[in-house]
Amino acid sequence: MQEMLLQSHGDEIRLLPALPLAWRQGHVTGLRARGGFTIDMAWQEGKLQQAQITSALGKPCVIYSTVPLTFRTGKPSMAMAVAVTQPAPHTYRLDIPLGATVIVSVA
Repeated sequence: MQEMLLQSHGDEIRLLPALPLAWRQGHVTGLRARGGFTIDMAWQEGKLQQAQITSALGKPCVIYSTVPLTFRTGKPSMAMAVAVTQPAPHTYRLDIPLGATVIVSVA
């Protein structure tokens, strides 16, 4: 079931890659992805609304998405921009410091 909600192969994470049509809305917490990431996310109408990605190792995070995404820090008190690059089409690379959380939203 987890593979329908989150796939992490190699260095790449895909959010909601095979969400069943019957799961139009929902949320999940505590999914683990390769690279030491913990992911919580919510969706509505079968589309990602928001995901929180927390890094346990401080490694770069690569997300594949066919829809544009925005990124911000997880705590309002840490209002800083998240450095994001796009090394390939539909691919976002961001550095998440050890223990930090990044909020991912659909643009």
